[in-house]
Amino acid sequence: MRTIILLALTLAFILACTSPAEETPTPTATPTPTPTPAYFPTYADFDLVARQKSRYSLHESYAPFAALYVARECFAGNPLTLDGFRAFAYETLFTEYEIVLESEVVGKMFALGGKDVRGSCIELYLYPKTGAEASLGLELVANPRRIHPIFREASKSRYQEMVARWFQQEAQSREPFVPWLWKRDGLDLRIQIPSDVPVPRGDTQLPPTWALEYQLGIQEARIRELEASKSP
Repeated sequence: MRTIILLALTLAFILACTSPAEETPTPTATPTPTPTPAYFPTYADFDLVARQKSRYSLHESYAPFAALYVARECFAGNPLTLDGFRAFAYETLFTEYEIVLESEVVGKMFALGGKDVRGSCIELYLYPKTGAEASLGLELVANPRRIHPIFREASKSRYQEMVARWFQQEAQSREPFVPWLWKRDGLDLRIQIPSDVPVPRGDTQLPPTWALEYQLGIQEARIRELEASKSP
């Protein structure tokens, strides 16, 4: 009897040692979403829409229109996207609403005077740190649609001088850049300044290479404009 009990215990021990151990479930890795690359409107994106909306040569409208789109989306708190830019261009480009919207956007910039805009997408328009950053605000104000063709070339030099003068001031005493340019150009009487505008803190992010893309687009637009002016 004792032998049978010992055999039974031994068999139970062997079975316990040889039975498969419970596997610890491997945690499922949560896939990391691929971040959407930040977008900046290029000249090619602009030209695609412009060719469908106008038979006239208006290549130089690229720079102010791109600056207007970025500012509008900044105040709205929207990300910059190719689809968004194309939709905005189809609705707005070469229409009277483009000029109206420009005045509305600049009016909001006037309303932000004195507020802390550091870290906001609108900072580039109000307190640019470099000439490249200042190009957005400069092109927004220097819209060729508001300048007679015979004065456009001379106006470019004048605007460049104004930008240099703004940067020559002490940083602490500089007025917000776009309103300062707007007033120097005598355009401040054409806008309405809202009573209260919150500082934009939305999802509008510019890619690190936006300034280079913008300058390349401006150069491309000027070349196309020059070629168009020489065409019979």
